[in-house]
Amino acid sequence: MAQARAPQRRRPRRASRVVRPDLRLAAIGLTALLDGLWLEWCLEPGAFKPAEAVALCEAWVEDLCRRASSS
Repeated sequence: MAQARAPQRRRPRRASRVVRPDLRLAAIGLTALLDGLWLEWCLEPGAFKPAEAVALCEAWVEDLCRRASSS
């Protein structure tokens, strides 16, 4: 015997709007991140490896792009 299914509710559609990041602020943020990492590494070279700093910057940019494309 087939079971009766409750009707599915549809979620209201959101207007698809691409939100682009402010490129000027993104550049300032990335520059600040790089400057901070550079300064920290100069003051304490053993704190992290340069490859870790590169990975951190790449992750920051990827996250910025991901958030912009999912909006």
